[in-house]
Amino acid sequence: MDAFDDLFDVAVVVSNDSDLAEPIRMVRQRFGKAVGLLGHRSVRVSGKLKPLASFIRSFPTSALLKAQFPQQITDGNGTFSKPNQW
Repeated sequence: MDAFDDLFDVAVVVSNDSDLAEPIRMVRQRFGKAVGLLGHRSVRVSGKLKPLASFIRSFPTSALLKAQFPQQITDGNGTFSKPNQW
């Protein structure tokens, strides 16, 4: 466990899954680490995660679009396409 080994100062969770509430709580309380939440601005932060976060940041759709691979990628195994809805 990276928190136990003191391998980071701040963790950023890119998820809104409330199942992560207990791990976030443990990392903050047992190891004194900051844990932030990062999510798309159109998604409301989970009510279970919000009070546990050291900080909350959001990103715009434009940032998500800039971070995606092109529509098609070719490598040694062939050409791959992402779904149109992405």
